[in-house]
Amino acid sequence: MEYETKISVIVPVYNAEQYIWDCVKSVLNQTFTKFELILIDDGSQDNSRRICEKISEKDKRIRLIYQEHRGVSAARNAGIDMARGEYLFFLDSDDMIHPQLLEAQYKLLKKTQAAIATTGLYYGGSGEFRRPLKWKIKMDYMGKSRYFANEKVSTHPGNDKIALFCIGGKMIRREAVRVVRFDEKIARGEDTKLLSILISDGADVAALFMDWYYYRKRRAEKGIVYSIEECRNIYKIQENVRNFEMK
Repeated sequence: MEYETKISVIVPVYNAEQYIWDCVKSVLNQTFTKFELILIDDGSQDNSRRICEKISEKDKRIRLIYQEHRGVSAARNAGIDMARGEYLFFLDSDDMIHPQLLEAQYKLLKKTQAAIATTGLYYGGSGEFRRPLKWKIKMDYMGKSRYFANEKVSTHPGNDKIALFCIGGKMIRREAVRVVRFDEKIARGEDTKLLSILISDGADVAALFMDWYYYRKRRAEKGIVYSIEECRNIYKIQENVRNFEMK
């Protein structure tokens, strides 16, 4: 099947009025242009919805979805269901990407026929988050990549260049996802669970060894308090990952 839209960029939005402009701008500035940008407003209570409406008027590639607040998994699932692209790319509304990231991952997946493409994470605090706007175009990035066959893939390789424990910065072949969706019943570890399912189903990975996904550390800086149920869910997910990797 030939897709006119090659990549569907899926961005869940919830109370992100401070960051969504920069996030979207980093997508619209991509060197690869055959994409659609799907913004899913998950019942924001700030000005995010109004900002998204204004943004969507500026580019016909932007599609805006509204839903009652159901959580990030439900928002991403809605984006997957609406996607028209051959590949799905996941981006959080307070993060940014290098202007060549979509191009690089698309070329890697075409070259290797892998199911998943990933890239390195750059962790930056909110105070230094203007730095990505100064990213420069690189000509030799394809030489800084590696293909991992399924049996060589680990969700926790201790290497942020692969980072298969989080969904941000991942491009996934649409055919690999099929009926797999984010688990809307859990609040933590839903991305690790989805990726581990894909890997256990035989997914291989193409890794770009460039820190081209800019992860805002504000979430980690706040400190996270987990409920007992969330801890149990995380434990079960990690147990499944361990069992697969031991096998």
